[in-house]
Amino acid sequence: MNRPLIYVIGSFEKMEAIKIGITKRSPHLGRLQQLQTGFPYHLHIYAQFPVHHSHIYKKEKNIHTTLAANRMKGEWFNIHPRTAITVIKEELGIIYKEEWD
Repeated sequence: MNRPLIYVIGSFEKMEAIKIGITKRSPHLGRLQQLQTGFPYHLHIYAQFPVHHSHIYKKEKNIHTTLAANRMKGEWFNIHPRTAITVIKEELGIIYKEEWD
């Protein structure tokens, strides 16, 4: 069984519309196509993080709560992808040093 993932999906054309969600399969295998239907810009997977299945829903809720001030609707947020990724890494306890230049 694959580990569930927390993913960050968005569009290069509309960078501030970011979806943060969970899936139990690779976002490449269908979730991206489902979201693409009806979305006017080409969607891209910015990041995906495996999470133990017993923690996935709590982690997603904590991330959404942290970003609640930027919520557009549902799991869509008006933030830059790097902000979403930073919040997710902090919630998951991932220590990193990353350059965005």
